[in-house]
Amino acid sequence: MPTPSEHVERPASNRPAKRGYSVKEAAQYLGLSEWVLRDEMRNNRIAAKKRGTTVLFDIAELDRYFDDLPERIGEGSSWIEQQERWRQQRGR
Repeated sequence: MPTPSEHVERPASNRPAKRGYSVKEAAQYLGLSEWVLRDEMRNNRIAAKKRGTTVLFDIAELDRYFDDLPERIGEGSSWIEQQERWRQQRGR
C-alpha cells in the first residue's frame, strides 16, 4: 500500500473521462454524504477548488483522501481511537 505522500497513478484507460467532480458527485464517488464531504473540506481533510460559487474536487484528491482513510476498525479498538490515530497520522 502506498504511503500518504505516494499517490498511485492509474493507467489512462482506467481514468474517468472527467477530472473535476461537484460536491454531489464527489460524495457519491467516495460513498459519503454531501454534508460529511463538506465538513471534511471545512476541516482541511480534503482539498477542493472553487470557480465562482462552484466547488470542484479533483479525482486524484478524492483517491488520495480515500487511500488515507484507516484500513478498518480493528477488534478491541473503538471508533474514536481509530479516528484519533488517523488524525495523528495526518498531523492534525
